[in-house]
Amino acid sequence: MELVTYYLGAGASSGIYDLTGTDVATRAIPFGGYLGPALEEYSNTLSRMAQDESSAARLPFDVRSTIRSLHESLGPIISGLQQTTIDTFVKRTFLTTRDSEKLRGHKIALACAFKYWEYIRPRDKRYIDFITSVTPVGLAREVALPANLRVVTWNYDLQFEDSIRDIYGMTVDEELVSQTCPTTIDRMAKFNKEKFSLFHLNGTCDKHIKRGKDNSPEFLREAAVNRMQFTHDDVVKNTLEIAAAFEKRPDLEPSISYAWEPSPLYQTFQRELLESIASTVAVVAIGYSFPFYNRAVDREILGSMTKLKKVYLQVPETDQKEFRNRILATVGREIDIVEISDMRQFHIPYEFK
Repeated sequence: MELVTYYLGAGASSGIYDLTGTDVATRAIPFGGYLGPALEEYSNTLSRMAQDESSAARLPFDVRSTIRSLHESLGPIISGLQQTTIDTFVKRTFLTTRDSEKLRGHKIALACAFKYWEYIRPRDKRYIDFITSVTPVGLAREVALPANLRVVTWNYDLQFEDSIRDIYGMTVDEELVSQTCPTTIDRMAKFNKEKFSLFHLNGTCDKHIKRGKDNSPEFLREAAVNRMQFTHDDVVKNTLEIAAAFEKRPDLEPSISYAWEPSPLYQTFQRELLESIASTVAVVAIGYSFPFYNRAVDREILGSMTKLKKVYLQVPETDQKEFRNRILATVGREIDIVEISDMRQFHIPYEFK
């Protein structure tokens, strides 16, 4: 079987497409130009919660202090997003301040906001459609994602994992632990390069790990089992509880872990990523612009694919020419690029069997 790697950018998580192919982006996980306004809306939601005396009284921590801390991190991010992307803003802030606690605060605020959106906004249905299409049907009810499939994503969200859970009705962390490889030490110990693997290059909004210890506590995992049973206020309170836990426990870390951060943990993750995708013959790049600030990482990833023959570029038609040129600049050699403008479903190439 030929190995196919999916390379996902913001456009793979932010769009819910109707039957005409129109992007109803305000209904999905916000990325790109939608992120700033969405963060502002989340910040305003927190302000309303702070003013709700009855809700604040029922929570076992100082709600206003926690919200104040989140606002201190969200405010600069919202302002910064008027000029640049979230990745560039966070990196620039760290380079100019070298303040690891400020970086940690930004990660906590983003993790809480993304988890909030995952529960109040409809999931991008393309994930569950894709997983259903590529998963073979066996007699046993077991996780059987194809061994010749890899997914590499720049996104923090967990729509892929939650879609697997929707299909199998089980916890991904327990059942896919040997097949999925995000940036936690305990998961890497069970990594198998011959099986399906999912790599989050910037970490995720879901887990937080203890510094220097093999530990990954749950982040709203109970809510993931049946998200419909939780009200809007429940979700807001849960995100505040997580933020409060981070305030009380400086040994806890958000799982957002940027590719540019120097980290022995990320070096291990990167090595296993490159081993897993080395035999890739076709890449399906969905909703990803191959920006310059990611070029070093993109070049290392694509360059490790010594058998790569073709890249399927699935982005809106208006972006195809520019993104094609960026791919060629990244790869550094002539390669067959097939442009896919239909965004209603994730493209499944002929190489995948």
